[in-house]
Amino acid sequence: MEQDAGSSKICTNCIQLIPESSPFCTFCGQRQDNGEDLREEERRARWLRLLTIFYMADLVVCTVANFNNQFTGLYWLLITESVLAVLTLVFMLIVWKEVKPLFQWKSFSLPKVLVYMIAAILFGIAVNVLVKWLNRSIFDQEVYYYRSFRHLPYPKFSMVMLIAILPAIFEELAYRGIILQGLFKLVLERQAILIAAFLFAIIHMSLISFFWLLPFAIWLGNVRLKENTIWYGVLIHFFFNLTACIFEFWEFRNV
Repeated sequence: MEQDAGSSKICTNCIQLIPESSPFCTFCGQRQDNGEDLREEERRARWLRLLTIFYMADLVVCTVANFNNQFTGLYWLLITESVLAVLTLVFMLIVWKEVKPLFQWKSFSLPKVLVYMIAAILFGIAVNVLVKWLNRSIFDQEVYYYRSFRHLPYPKFSMVMLIAILPAIFEELAYRGIILQGLFKLVLERQAILIAAFLFAIIHMSLISFFWLLPFAIWLGNVRLKENTIWYGVLIHFFFNLTACIFEFWEFRNV
């Protein structure tokens, strides 16, 4: 007896007529996925591949820059930042259609900008005080970025550019732009924020920094989710890093 064509479908593998509700072909056993399911699975697989390649490329660059004694000093810092920026821009272009809405700022609010700015500065002050106390009390050392810049014609401008402005832009594009946007396609939103924050903390290659970078990145991820734009995160990141620069400018004010 022939099956009712109205309640049947064709197997995607053996082209036999099978019941519409059957998840598997009754003739060849092939799983039956509709076109939309397959396209969604392909999109998820593409995002997973892109995120893996992008993060591994970032990780290789940061590992070489941090653990190879030949790659030290301001020159190599500039090279490292340039390579990471180019990687971010390349992958940004690859996924431009998906990340383009993040560059809109429809909900711009000056009071909100001021609140985020003050919160970033206060958090930056707390972290810098704590880190300097740990370096002096536990590790018996002082770490200053400004020492690498003060021989330049415009040391403060150069330090702000390389420590505050460029990381604020390109790290936000990379981690709250490309990576977080991709993770939203793969896992739940809260899980995506935690994973992106963990990856962000790891990439800085510093155990002592991990414990403040993780909550900082979680905060940035939540701001990105709430505001649906990249720009509040860029401002927070900039003022946080700028606070660290000002701390060092103050300590070297008489040098």
